[in-house]
Formats: sequence, C-alpha cells, structure tokens
Amino acid sequence: MNTNPHAARAMGAATASLLAFGVCLYMLITTANAPDGPAVPLVVFLSLGIAVSVILHLVFVGLAAARSGRRPWLWVVLALVGFPVTAIVGLVLMAYFDEERAALPATR
Repeated sequence: MNTNPHAARAMGAATASLLAFGVCLYMLITTANAPDGPAVPLVVFLSLGIAVSVILHLVFVGLAAARSGRRPWLWVVLALVGFPVTAIVGLVLMAYFDEERAALPATR
C-alpha cells in the first residue's frame, strides 16, 4: 500500500480525536446520572474535552482531505452535518478512496 503518509497521519489523529470525544461523552453521561448529583468541576472539564475534541477532529479531517488532494471544506461539512455518524463514515470513505487510489497504476 502506497498511501500518502501525511494524510494517513492526519486521519489517525482525526480518529483519535473522535475516540476522545466518545470517551468524554460517555463519562459526562455517567457523571450526570450519578445518584448524588453531578460534580460541577468534572462536568465542566468533560464539556471542554468534548468541545476541544470536536474542533480538533474537524481540523484533522480538513488536513487529511487537503493532503489527499481533495476539497477540505466538503469533507469538514460532511463530518459536521451528522456528527459523529457522518464523521465515522467520512473517515472510512476517505481511507477507502486512498487505498483505491494507491492501487491504481501510475499514469504518465
């Protein structure tokens, strides 16, 4: 497989930020449903984690698209419209198209 290593690194970072979003969201939901009430500092910290991870995810999706020779704004809008489902689908499609492009013989 001969994919663009810079785009692959950006897609890996986008995946890691999406994973961080999921962890923060899970912890926020379980904290908010605690029997003795949510701890306010923890809720604030997790909310900031969610905000930062979403912003980083969108930045890394844009970087991966730009480094792959695609239109970054289109992929960022796609990731944002139905977040997080479309973000996951977008990353899978981008990886698939990169592998497909690498499998094609080079043309002159």
